[in-house]
Amino acid sequence: MQRRQFVILEHDHPFLHWDLLIEDGDCLASWRLLDLPRVGMRVRASLLPVHRREYLTQEGPVSGNRGSVRRLHAGLLQFDGIWPDVTDWPGLSLRIVECPLASRCRLISNDHDLLYWEFS
Repeated sequence: MQRRQFVILEHDHPFLHWDLLIEDGDCLASWRLLDLPRVGMRVRASLLPVHRREYLTQEGPVSGNRGSVRRLHAGLLQFDGIWPDVTDWPGLSLRIVECPLASRCRLISNDHDLLYWEFS
């Protein structure tokens, strides 16, 4: 069993959205969520470039006039086995630990190459 930190940030630039950031080695795998994640929801997601680990605790203004962020959720993701490569995440169910958001999440890819994070 392995665990990784994650955070969901509300980000107001260039428009209101939510960033899901998950530890992946020395950096954070990152997705832009187009809706606020809630239990029982599939949230449309766009893969972003990796982020620096500092964003796990970031709140307030973002450098380069890129708005500001506010932490909404943070906790741990647990996977029973060897943590998979990010390219293998679609379809995997990850247990959410130490966060009231939901008990599980998974990345879903459909036939049209659209990505969704589902929270249950």
